[in-house]
Amino acid sequence: MRPVTSLGGVRRIAGLVLIVVAVLAGAAGAFQLRTLTWDKTQAAVETCTQHSTGTGAKRHFSQECAVSWTEGATTHRATLTFEGPTDLSRTTQEILVSGDQAVPGGAPTAAFVFLGGALLFLLVGLVARFGGAKG
Repeated sequence: MRPVTSLGGVRRIAGLVLIVVAVLAGAAGAFQLRTLTWDKTQAAVETCTQHSTGTGAKRHFSQECAVSWTEGATTHRATLTFEGPTDLSRTTQEILVSGDQAVPGGAPTAAFVFLGGALLFLLVGLVARFGGAKG
């Protein structure tokens, strides 16, 4: 493999990397979109363990909670991660379910963020790889 000696070569390699990242982010977003077809139900939150990362204003809190819900005559159990510092133990939360799989309810924001980021990375990667001035 020969060394990259021009800015154009670096730009083409960076474009390829961005295209690969775009494909991976698009796949992650599409995987998360599958929950749009799942059923909404209420889950009993049994116990939660709080986790935090970062410090000060950049501190992020989440709760890892054991939940259960009933579908028909079957009781299902799962461990879900809810965002925020509030302890949700002994509460009822909306979740989305499909068989034994469950995710917290709410807007599918992460899926659209991944898909939007994937589109942006793809466009920038294509321009970097194939467009612009030759160098």
